[in-house]
Amino acid sequence: MAVSDPFTVRSPREARSETSHHYAVLGEFAEICRDPVSGVMIVPSGSVPYRWHGTLGMIGGLYDGGFFQFQLNFSLHNSASPQVIFWPPPFHPLVDPRSGEFDFSLKFPLWQKENRIRDILLYLKEQFTEPSVDGRKNLEAACLLEQSRSDYKAHARLNIKDIFQELCSESSSSPSSELSFGPCMPELLEPQLKQILETGDKICSKRQLPKIW
Repeated sequence: MAVSDPFTVRSPREARSETSHHYAVLGEFAEICRDPVSGVMIVPSGSVPYRWHGTLGMIGGLYDGGFFQFQLNFSLHNSASPQVIFWPPPFHPLVDPRSGEFDFSLKFPLWQKENRIRDILLYLKEQFTEPSVDGRKNLEAACLLEQSRSDYKAHARLNIKDIFQELCSESSSSPSSELSFGPCMPELLEPQLKQILETGDKICSKRQLPKIW
């Protein structure tokens, strides 16, 4: 994803457009802070403009107990759709198993200026609760989901455990992520997961947290 080069000569009109878009992105971040999406944590990059880092924690659905890391990249032009990259790539019909890119074209065939980043985060939550069999980024996942929901859930559970171990490995790192995770400590992990998931609703107080080990 291209980012602005401070040494590139731009016309005044291009500079104004880029500045306006930058403030619009910051405005969306402020909006998400005021009205967060349950289970989603987002933080802007400290070094790369137009990039956010995030995590998605799940309670309920086929990915119950899952914890996923992703990156959200923005184009310099507000007419271009953002890009969501998961690392490590989860087993999901809408996630490319090699690049980790999430395909939200089923929901947003064309990115419109009235679309919001919060809409993408809500769609991520929706798709990790109840994945779409129409996803074609990972055909193996789509076929398994269509053939056997129970087998898909069992595969997803194994994938969730592998991702936890990968995230907590000292040698694990996304090619461009600024997030890092320490060694897995099960006695500490569930309380931290609860804290991440409690973003305004009371879901965690109504039911027992899923076992992740």
